[in-house]
Amino acid sequence: FAKGNIEEELGREGDAIVSYKQFQSLVKATEIDHISHVERRLHALESLQIARQIVADAKRDSPHQGAHIRALDRLADAYAKDEKFQQAARAREEAINITEEKLGGNPAYLAILLNNQGLLYQKQGKLAEAQLFLERAFQIVKSQLGADDINLGSILTNLGVVYYDRGMHSTAHLCLGQALKIRRQYLGNNDISIAVTLEYLADALQKSGTLQEAAD
Repeated sequence: FAKGNIEEELGREGDAIVSYKQFQSLVKATEIDHISHVERRLHALESLQIARQIVADAKRDSPHQGAHIRALDRLADAYAKDEKFQQAARAREEAINITEEKLGGNPAYLAILLNNQGLLYQKQGKLAEAQLFLERAFQIVKSQLGADDINLGSILTNLGVVYYDRGMHSTAHLCLGQALKIRRQYLGNNDISIAVTLEYLADALQKSGTLQEAAD
């Protein structure tokens, strides 16, 4: 078990997987805490290996860059799930750079990547960085895909939550109100995402002093 931890720290993930599996086969079934921890580490490391292999395959075999970009975005998600945030940011930054350089800044790809990068920084509590990425995603969608594009509902909700968490409640109120309008246009009133947007909007309205509107 300790050997696996050391190998993982050294970046030797293949060796770590072997060590964890050896420990898993030897440890007593009653040592539930050890077993569950090893299983979590195995799952995380194997998921990362698969994601990295998908990136390598897409880079080698794809005649265009779209598959490579999507694979890098999924690799970033795998790193983030394992709380390897620096590696996650680097993987998605590579995807952003490829999109800008090889796909001419394709707005649909670029906005999704920037939104996801913003969420990654939000997850770490780096709200200023998150705001920059989400604002950039918002501007790209609004200027190139239209002010009522469906993706704008998600981006505006995420941006509104960041504004809210930064104490910018009036700005969050405006952002979330616009997000709610777009989401209702496409999803109706019964989608779960509507409830999430409404909850943050009501809090933002209350904290910005608009109590009657929050009650409505």
